Amino acid sequence: MGILKEDIKLISRHRSDAGLSSYTLPTDNKKNEIIGQLMNKVHEQLTLVNEKSAEIVNSQISCINENNKQIMDKEDNNFKTAKEALLEKFRENQQNTILKTYFVKQYTAFN
Repeated sequence: MGILKEDIKLISRHRSDAGLSSYTLPTDNKKNEIIGQLMNKVHEQLTLVNEKSAEIVNSQISCINENNKQIMDKEDNNFKTAKEALLEKFRENQQNTILKTYFVKQYTAFN
């Protein structure tokens, strides 16, 4: 009754009869055990990822704190924002340009 095993094998392209043989579903206890093992693996991986993430964040915070400490120490506890530092650098560059222009004019005037 039904389709012959050889015909099913040809239609489904199974290479052996093992894939076509009948099997029994696991019991509820076995299913629960398999699901429990899977959940444990997922939980372990999530825990590992969370630990690594926390470690990375703490490392970044530590670097930021160290950089802030270096900036504070360098500026004698007078912390500057990036905008303030850029403005100061811009003013320095302007002054240097003015001085260079002045000295070039003075040098050419004497020669």
